[in-house]
Amino acid sequence: MLVADLYENTPRLVTLKPEQAALVDVPLVVVAEADPSLRRELVQRLRDEGCLAVAVATAAELERAVASTPTEDATYYRPDIVLADTRLLVSSVLSTLELLRNDWLAPLVVCLATTCDAAAVQLADRAGAVSIMSTPPDILKLLAWCEFAVAA
Repeated sequence: MLVADLYENTPRLVTLKPEQAALVDVPLVVVAEADPSLRRELVQRLRDEGCLAVAVATAAELERAVASTPTEDATYYRPDIVLADTRLLVSSVLSTLELLRNDWLAPLVVCLATTCDAAAVQLADRAGAVSIMSTPPDILKLLAWCEFAVAA
């Protein structure tokens, strides 16, 4: 499945395509969470707050979501922010995030961890995360990162 398909086939309150979201400063957020109920809750809360949120459940989907996203007019869009469960930060995803780090379109990464132990902090550091939050995250802090990502 292409990332564009994830955006198009995801029901949402804000009916914007990624290219439209970029024009109106709506944060484009990829929620990569292994726990299905937490993933649904986060996506719904972000949408309720006006974000364009897309859920991914696997490391492979996350890797595709952080790479360039093709749209109908052959331009490319990347998410503004990636909310990533540390359990999904496998080596291929970390490599993709490391490659993007020097790109001006690189998304901000916020990591979620059940426990913020040394292993989780190390994974967040390798992902270039700006923050690590315990689950469930404080939605107000997450929204602050979304606002920052759009303003940057």
